[in-house]
Amino acid sequence: MQHMMRLKSYLHILLFTGAMLCSGQVLATHIFGGELLYAWAPGNSYALKLTLYGDCSAVSSTFSTLYTSHPLISIYRGNTLVDSIRLQPESGTGIEVSPVCPSQTGNTTCNGGTLPGVTKFVYTGNIIPGSNEPDWRFVFNGDLGGTSAGRSSNISNISAAANINLLTLVATLNNTAGPNSSPEYNTIPTPFYALNLPQEYNQGAVDPNGDSLGFSLIAALDIYGHTIPYVAPATASAPLYTAPGEFSFDGHSGQMSFLPNALQDALVTEQVTEYRNGLAVGSSMREMTFIVLDNLGSFNNIQHTQPVNLSGGNATAANVIASCGTALDFDIQPRDTAQNDITVSYTSLPPGAAISVAANGTPAPTLHFSWDTGLHPAGSYIFYVIYKNNACPISTSQTIAYTVNVAEPYTFISATQSATGCADAIPVTIVFAGRTPASLVVSQQGNVIRDLVCQSDTVSFTLPLGDFTATLSAADKGCPAVFNFSIADSTAQPCCHFSYPSAFTPNNDGLNDRFRIVASSRPVTFEMIIYDRWGNKVFYTDDPDKGWDGTYRGRACNTGVYFYRIYAHCQERTEIKKGDVTLLQ
Repeated sequence: MQHMMRLKSYLHILLFTGAMLCSGQVLATHIFGGELLYAWAPGNSYALKLTLYGDCSAVSSTFSTLYTSHPLISIYRGNTLVDSIRLQPESGTGIEVSPVCPSQTGNTTCNGGTLPGVTKFVYTGNIIPGSNEPDWRFVFNGDLGGTSAGRSSNISNISAAANINLLTLVATLNNTAGPNSSPEYNTIPTPFYALNLPQEYNQGAVDPNGDSLGFSLIAALDIYGHTIPYVAPATASAPLYTAPGEFSFDGHSGQMSFLPNALQDALVTEQVTEYRNGLAVGSSMREMTFIVLDNLGSFNNIQHTQPVNLSGGNATAANVIASCGTALDFDIQPRDTAQNDITVSYTSLPPGAAISVAANGTPAPTLHFSWDTGLHPAGSYIFYVIYKNNACPISTSQTIAYTVNVAEPYTFISATQSATGCADAIPVTIVFAGRTPASLVVSQQGNVIRDLVCQSDTVSFTLPLGDFTATLSAADKGCPAVFNFSIADSTAQPCCHFSYPSAFTPNNDGLNDRFRIVASSRPVTFEMIIYDRWGNKVFYTDDPDKGWDGTYRGRACNTGVYFYRIYAHCQERTEIKKGDVTLLQ
């Protein structure tokens, strides 16, 4: 009961605050989030669609205007305003999407109850751009016609200044490369989370044109198009209050993982950019409000969403799998910490891939993913799985992106060598076929000799004589290919490798009586000079086999530290060394 009273109290403070804007419109703080999208239609027309998510706990007289609002969309070519359009509410708009279990739908604030309530409103309109341009911009700056789309005044991670309270959204279009449509999203932007429980969120963006998508967290905008300030430690790229290191975002899949450590209404703004043959052809931004509440006993964690029983590939990161043109199979066995039933759905499967779900809607569903990656071009494929439990009164939903990176297996073409006369520094050039950058690890008798990142399919380095095993793989260590090769040269001689004793004892016991360098082969030229601590030269030789016996002009030198300078040249190697040695009598 105490938790429920806290929830009721929380919802009551999500009421409208009114302020008169300079335009004379009423600023109402009743919007949780939204997005502005467009879709191409024959005849070069574009259907604009603005979706707003309303907070049902707002003042009903203002909230009710969302059913009949006519949002203004300004159309720019670059920074030049060329047109505008008032969108129309879709027939029947205003559908409740509150994240509650079915038995509690009547107890949300949308229906006079106390549980969090969210209603989805959709507005549409058609435009025909007059020309093909790289810089079309469609802008919604909160104008609903008579009222304004104000962000919730309870948002805690941004400044409360009046000029930044309006929801502002921008979509871009580059139609010089042909028609384009925005991605579609499979999850609502108003998730509710429990304090101190690990959480996941993904928009589940799917592009109807098959364009590549890039994801980024960006700063929300004020009505002038300026970025708004965040309340520390929140930032645009890490907008949730978490402990250090407990927020991560994957720009490739759009996956957010976080552990909230404070009650908060966090504004999160994500931009999705579409790429076609490397050219940016459009973007859309989505404002979201992540609401973190006390754990009311209804929030439970869905865990164990990582692939298991993997064959035909290898895991290279969390929910990222590399496959090398083979039959790929794995299972996912999600579980709820409170043994709630879990219902699983999925979207955006790669062409030809299949998922079967056993025991769906029970506490122990199992997904089986199968796909013959050898039938499809190399590339990165992303699909989404949505997990939803039946906790009451508020159910938990997590959308998780899974990435399959398909690559052609690496092929070893050749390993060629050049003669240098130096047995442990033979120049070697390896040529292979496969995507780059690639990882090349060369080992000999189990010891790694070279660990390289190859930016092209031809790489050169040096190796000693002998037999080697090389492993080629993607830069993320996926798709490994192993091959063996040998380096042989009957004319090569050992290279010079030098070592220097730190002390010697010239006592004629046959052990360490002279100071001399130790070399793996005989230098072609050689010089060694020994100095005492006052800089006097006490020994010189150009014979690498002749060491210093600790005497000067036939008399034993005193115990102490002496200094040497050595110059040696051997094959392709030159050694110049200065150091000290201790004479012990």
